[in-house]
Amino acid sequence: MMKKLFVTFLILSFGVNAFCQLIYPLNINDMAQIKFAGTAVEMSLPGKIVVYAYQGIQQSYIVNAAHLKMPIVDVSVSATRDNFYNHQITLEVGAVKGTLLYKKNIQIDGINGVEYSYSFVKQNVKIYNYNRFVFFNEIGIDYYIMSREPLKQNDKILNDYFNSFRITIPKKTIHSL
Repeated sequence: MMKKLFVTFLILSFGVNAFCQLIYPLNINDMAQIKFAGTAVEMSLPGKIVVYAYQGIQQSYIVNAAHLKMPIVDVSVSATRDNFYNHQITLEVGAVKGTLLYKKNIQIDGINGVEYSYSFVKQNVKIYNYNRFVFFNEIGIDYYIMSREPLKQNDKILNDYFNSFRITIPKKTIHSL
């Protein structure tokens, strides 16, 4: 997941216009779907990581799907889940020397996940990341918006993007924390 930032900045160098209408469905590893404002670029990275990205005018829409090992359940499933998500967030925010702005546990299409936001400075520009992360069937899906401007938690752009995410495999085949 740490390599996503490198890929993200690579994508930021491409200038493509967006109209903030999420009309392009994107199939994620035949397991989930999300809608983008335009056609996403797909890149495969070592370690079975697939990155999908679309660069808009003010925001970048990004999805990382990575094969991750199911953590061993220690004391309780809830504690293991929280530790797993906290570890992923710490790695991501720490990689860019960022500041965590908020984090909360949420349900993502019926699965326990996490929503969080952080900011960091790159080349004297403050960047805001608004993320949702869900783990199921040994796939971690981190979908987020990068913005140069702060967005409110109830922002229409965030809500439309986050709420367009759907798990497309049958519920009975899902294994999660």
